Amino acid sequence: MPGRSRFRALVDKGAKVIAAPAAFTLQTGKEHWEALLRARAIETQCYVLAPGQEGAYVEDGKTYHNYGHSLIVEPWGTVLARRGIGDGLIEAMLEPEAIERARNLIPLAMHRTIRRATGL
Repeated sequence: MPGRSRFRALVDKGAKVIAAPAAFTLQTGKEHWEALLRARAIETQCYVLAPGQEGAYVEDGKTYHNYGHSLIVEPWGTVLARRGIGDGLIEAMLEPEAIERARNLIPLAMHRTIRRATGL
């Protein structure tokens, strides 16, 4: 999953919906997948569409298993739709007003201004 700066760069270019496909392993997926996606939606104030790759793969002779669990998260961090494991489809209604509502309630873009402290 791209880091925060890449997500921020997309927002700075006007993104309102961000696709974040990933292939988390079972362990990291269980612990971090949903938490990170919800955080990305909140800090970017965008919808995050997150298809999670599922299944096994071999790397350097060792078999790993991907977590799956695709999600659609709205700008306030609420999961609108989820898919466990197995092939399938998820869908959700994306409402532009939800983006504006989140951005009006917490104007993060204004808070990002870097100010140089004097006397340091």
